[in-house]
Amino acid sequence: MNHVNTDIVKFCAEECTRQRSGEMSVSRMVDAYQFAGEVYSANTKVIGVWTIAALGAIIEPEKASEFRKIPVTINWRQIPVVDFERALALLCKVQIGLTPEAWYKEFEELHPFEDGNGRVGAILYNWLRGSLFDPIAAPNMFGNEAAK
Repeated sequence: MNHVNTDIVKFCAEECTRQRSGEMSVSRMVDAYQFAGEVYSANTKVIGVWTIAALGAIIEPEKASEFRKIPVTINWRQIPVVDFERALALLCKVQIGLTPEAWYKEFEELHPFEDGNGRVGAILYNWLRGSLFDPIAAPNMFGNEAAK
């Protein structure tokens, strides 16, 4: 079943523009949305670590095919490497007790991929809001231009 519509394609194009990920990334984000829609429709609507890992690999096959192994700097703050599988498992476990905004912020602060976190986060944010098939932009929690 195809879960992608013109609103989702438009959202992906806008999100890739916000994230400055380039025109070629739109197609991969649309593919990730298709995957997310299939998983969402087939299971109990709970996000799992394997879903997050798969979304990262679809969105950034060269930079997010696995969890990052190097620290990254975001807004002049260094984000260390942690046991991402464990940290994401804990985050997935508490998703029902957090608002979509709080969960999204925790995911983005964890920053499990070298690249593609914003686009993965945008999909997961809409998943948690129940707006996966009618997406909206995630809130700008960090005040940076790219997240707007």
